[in-house]
Amino acid sequence: YGLVGSEMCIRDSGGTIGEENNALGVTVAGGLTITAGEGTLDGLYLESGADLSLAPVTVNGDVVINSLGDIQGMTGISDTDITANNAELNSLGGHIGAAADPLVTNVDRITATGNNVYIQNRKSLVVDTVTGGTVNLDVAGDITVGTAAGGGNNNNIIADELLLNANGSVGTKDERLVSDTDEITVNANNLYLENNSGELEINRVKTKATADIIAAGNVTDSGGGKNITSLKVVYNLGLSTALEYGKKSGLIYNSESSKSIATLALGEFNNDPSDRDGGNTTILASAYGSFGNKGIRTEAILYTKVIDSTGKVILDKTADTTKLFSEETAY
Repeated sequence: YGLVGSEMCIRDSGGTIGEENNALGVTVAGGLTITAGEGTLDGLYLESGADLSLAPVTVNGDVVINSLGDIQGMTGISDTDITANNAELNSLGGHIGAAADPLVTNVDRITATGNNVYIQNRKSLVVDTVTGGTVNLDVAGDITVGTAAGGGNNNNIIADELLLNANGSVGTKDERLVSDTDEITVNANNLYLENNSGELEINRVKTKATADIIAAGNVTDSGGGKNITSLKVVYNLGLSTALEYGKKSGLIYNSESSKSIATLALGEFNNDPSDRDGGNTTILASAYGSFGNKGIRTEAILYTKVIDSTGKVILDKTADTTKLFSEETAY
């Protein structure tokens, strides 16, 4: 490796550092700082012989880093670590980012490989191929499908455990994100996923609208399958029927939760302070009480009668009742 040191600063007046087929070799025990001086940096191509701790760098073109160790942002600097059009990051013997300190990027497109990959991207992201034991992508926008490497099943993400958090949608109806993972956690507006592993365990999938997963094998959840059963029941009933029974039970649904299968099947209400939904202990007691009351829900009330000292009735309240379902269904 061409440059070796404990701390290193590279200043370039413009152009590229390294080339696509001739990367600059560095081995830095401390931090690496790269600046473009008065010009602009059009490309960054590095090979690191050890862990690489990178100070924030901005590149108008591509960033390609191959490291024998970790690829991390410099400790103590709260900023975007890599700003570029495209990033290709390969850690051959370490991690990209960390669970408590992900690599912060502002890129349009990503390819990454590491023992584990933790990336936080500040805008929508096209995923070509990301591979790791744990892959955790936190994206301030959509996660869309790029060009998967290696042919075969065209997997965009290969991981033992996959965590996706997007302020937008993951995949689209016409172009699903393709994964090969055994375990998944997703939080997004919409999810369109095709998974090629034989077993898929769902830790948690929360969407504001659509969750559409095609799985090449068994699908279970981390709670022993109870969530899957609830989802199947609502799916077979239909959202409109499930919503009708929920409303008859006294639950409150706002504009978002009334369209969400996660809300209707699992009770994951939106709870936006400006558009409150869900229930409370009184509402839930009334709803669950219908199972022990032959399918009849009794309105929860705080009093039945108020009388004064002479025995005169001041207030009289009779609870309303609603038949939710048959006695046979209740039992």
